[in-house]
Amino acid sequence: RIYRTLGSFYKRLHSIKGERSGLWDEENPMEVKYPISPNDYMFNAEITNGSGKMAYDKGLVTEAQYDEIIKLWTDNMEYLKNHEPSMVHISAFYWNIYLEEKPEWEITKILSLGDVMWWDTAYDIATLKYPPFGEYDHSLWNAFLETYGKEPDEKRILLYSIMHKLCAAMGGYMEPEKYRNKGDKSNLSKDLNEIISRLKRL
Repeated sequence: RIYRTLGSFYKRLHSIKGERSGLWDEENPMEVKYPISPNDYMFNAEITNGSGKMAYDKGLVTEAQYDEIIKLWTDNMEYLKNHEPSMVHISAFYWNIYLEEKPEWEITKILSLGDVMWWDTAYDIATLKYPPFGEYDHSLWNAFLETYGKEPDEKRILLYSIMHKLCAAMGGYMEPEKYRNKGDKSNLSKDLNEIISRLKRL
């Protein structure tokens, strides 16, 4: 029931379309603040540098993995940029979504509204389908899709999941204490290998 509620909420959020992907301009939210594509920005900020570089420097990912991730994103950059700009939450984590049962489940508020922007709905879907501090559950995800509808391409979702794995392992999400042990750094290399293998099969 909760996941059907989540599906309905994010369907409504993602149905709001923008003209171009990017951070909102404070004066006019339909305009974007900076000319850079969010895909280019996040690739540089988190894949080649930021969490990706930090994980490599700390020996949590191998040089081969680091190079493979950069290549996957580079080879698919135009594919990722080819999306319809939609309103996305960016921070669709468990601790940012508040629900109440009255008597049906309702989302009463979401936090981290400063992260809401125009971008690719697959970024939110990657967070919800493969939660950085949780596990994928087939039956719960099917309940989500009952109300959300068709999900984006799995290839797109997995490319964003790489970023989520890196950011979660390197402390980029400022998660509450109770979730920290679920972003286990020791599993990062194994988890990334699984995602990379799946992407190569698509």
